[in-house]
Amino acid sequence: MLSWFLNMRIRTKVFAGFTLVTLILLVVILVIIQLVKEIESTTHRVVDLRSPTAQASLMMLNGMNHSLASLRGWVILGEEQFKKEREDAWKTQIDASLKQLNILATEWTDLENIQRLQKVGTDIDMFRMYQEEIEDIAQTEENTPARKIFFNQVDPLQKVIVSNLTRMLKLELKNPHTVERRGLASLMSDIEATTTLAIEKIEEYLLSGSNKFQEEFKHHWNNNNRHYMYLETKASILSDEQRVALKRLSEARSEVAPLFKKIIAIRSSDDWNKANYKLKTQAAPIAASINHFLNEMVTSQNKLLKKELAAVNKQTHFLIVILVGWFIVGGLISGVLGATITRGISVPLEGLSRIMNGLNKGDFRQKPLDALTRDELGELILKSNALVEKLRVFRRHSANLLSGNLKVQEFDLEGDFKTLLDGMVKLAREKENNPASDKPE
Repeated sequence: MLSWFLNMRIRTKVFAGFTLVTLILLVVILVIIQLVKEIESTTHRVVDLRSPTAQASLMMLNGMNHSLASLRGWVILGEEQFKKEREDAWKTQIDASLKQLNILATEWTDLENIQRLQKVGTDIDMFRMYQEEIEDIAQTEENTPARKIFFNQVDPLQKVIVSNLTRMLKLELKNPHTVERRGLASLMSDIEATTTLAIEKIEEYLLSGSNKFQEEFKHHWNNNNRHYMYLETKASILSDEQRVALKRLSEARSEVAPLFKKIIAIRSSDDWNKANYKLKTQAAPIAASINHFLNEMVTSQNKLLKKELAAVNKQTHFLIVILVGWFIVGGLISGVLGATITRGISVPLEGLSRIMNGLNKGDFRQKPLDALTRDELGELILKSNALVEKLRVFRRHSANLLSGNLKVQEFDLEGDFKTLLDGMVKLAREKENNPASDKPE
């Protein structure tokens, strides 16, 4: 299977082996770089996109709740601290989070999240406007029109009514006690008392909104009307000063009666408190809408976060598998190539060394080596085998010539081998032709 490789030249085999190992390393490095880039990209989305988006959305949710809580505190208590807290919630939480989300949105891949953020941006502007309107009106008279009417109009009229009743009563106490004037002082006291009670109950109704106080007001005011109508029937027996006071009383009552109806109508309506009504019907619903979109964004980002964390785990596992696989494959290929190249060099060299040692000791009976390859070592083995064979032939011819056998005229040798043998033949023939030259003198 590897014969084609074994028959390559040695330098080609070594170059091919190193080249193959280098290619394996390059492939492994390129695969690792690609996988690391994918993991880095996913990690970037997780660290720099998904997590910041979820955190910014949650921060905006906290800011929304914080601003609403501060606004309610301002509406109820009117303390400046709540205005500062609301401003801080907008500055450090809502606006900062919205700015960050708009920056992050440039890298979002979910179109629905982009649309949600656009809707949140529009709603946030309206939410800000509603909160500012509520904050501006909350601690003013216009916030509770019924209370404004009560304190600015009813209360002064009450003082007029009570003061005129008090004047009439004092004048009555100075008048002679006749049969026809009997009970007038008590009647005036009852009108004063029912007026005070009626106004107290309508004030309590303003504060609580309880129908109980409204019914009690109506009861006292009806009694007041009955007493007043009876007093009017006695106008003819009143003194001039009392009739002047009665006229002022009548005018004040005619003004205050429709105001009572107006106060009850306003207080029984849903928007009797403008700030609370706006908070309930405008600010709170749009805050709920924004919270809904933000919660959907958080849910979406958490899903994407889980998906991409799973992708990172999968890519990391795949990278480990690739590394282990290439480590095994590279190790096997390197091992096979190394063993093949090493064996292809060391085995022939060991055989050649054995032959050279034998020749060095004068042993020409060396067994020829098998040339298994056609590379430089294979050629060296063939030439070594040929050399050993020529040495054997040379030794055989030399032995024959030394023994005096001069029959062989041609030697199957060349070069110095043939030159030496020819010289030996010539010398042997000279000795044969001149035998006397060999005798001692």
